[in-house]
Amino acid sequence: MSGYNAHITFQDPLGPLPTWVKASSAVVSLIASFIGTMLILKTGRLVKSVHTVRSNNQTVVRIFVRRMIPFMKPIQIDAKPLEVSITNQVVMSPEAVRARNVQQKSLQTRPSWFKSPLKATSNLSWRIFKTARQIATEEDIITLKLDGKRGLYRMDGNGTVSRELGIFAGGARGY
Repeated sequence: MSGYNAHITFQDPLGPLPTWVKASSAVVSLIASFIGTMLILKTGRLVKSVHTVRSNNQTVVRIFVRRMIPFMKPIQIDAKPLEVSITNQVVMSPEAVRARNVQQKSLQTRPSWFKSPLKATSNLSWRIFKTARQIATEEDIITLKLDGKRGLYRMDGNGTVSRELGIFAGGARGY
């Protein structure tokens, strides 16, 4: 989309455009390209769930990774516990988790679009902004690295971090 915007501004304008319009259009096109690239790169390899399973008398960490194409079955990855490393520190006390859950439950009451459209629009735009900020800054994101696999896997730790994950991360490398 930003490429089309740059094309109609610089190569095929309807009339002569001032220099400031061309410059601002170029800046907007670059920012849109950057945001689109970051959105695609940062939302890939999202972990849906992590489970420990007993398989062949061994403990196996089973990770389900969401696909980029919606409505497709998630990818299942089995790894030994020592092959999984958490690259950033999970710091959430149980009190902080409880406080965040109470705050999120109060924010999750969605206003009806028909009863108060301005409030619903404001709530939706705030949720979009909050999600974009979380993706850009990797706030509340737990990154997992698997030996033998390229790249990092991202897991949302937004109030769902269990005590067992902290214990597992303490025993695993990289915590």
